[in-house]
Amino acid sequence: SEVRGDAAALSGSEYLELVHSLVAGRPAIDLDREAAVQKACRRLIEDEIVSSAHDCSDGGLAVTLVECCIADGVGFQGDFDIAGRWDAALFGEQQSRIVVSVAPERLTELESICGIEGVPWVVLGQTGGNSVKISAIVDLSIAELEDVWRNSFESAVGQSRA
Repeated sequence: SEVRGDAAALSGSEYLELVHSLVAGRPAIDLDREAAVQKACRRLIEDEIVSSAHDCSDGGLAVTLVECCIADGVGFQGDFDIAGRWDAALFGEQQSRIVVSVAPERLTELESICGIEGVPWVVLGQTGGNSVKISAIVDLSIAELEDVWRNSFESAVGQSRA
């Protein structure tokens, strides 16, 4: 399994603004690919093949995985390779990506529907435990991530008033 990280994926991203203080680039979307991804996702949901689905918009793949773990209180262990830039792979906001959870015994059905719709897919890892691990890059407890997630805004507002 491999996730690509191309610099263009960082165009207009939260990561680019937060880490590099840049609001730059021009995000692009392939409308045919978007329609195919949405159609495949609807079929997967209607046929009850997936247990959950979450878009990869604000913050990219890493933020999406963390949001899912916080919402469900279940960890994630990612065992995928990253081709290209790791920051773009994890925080790029390229369009037409949805993270779904599926039981291993339903994976062939997901593969079939994605094949019919012409949608590429990749296995990212498995759920379980109480931490989020992504390759050798991320290894944090859900409790730690949730604390930062829930309290960062309040901390930032409190600091700006001081």
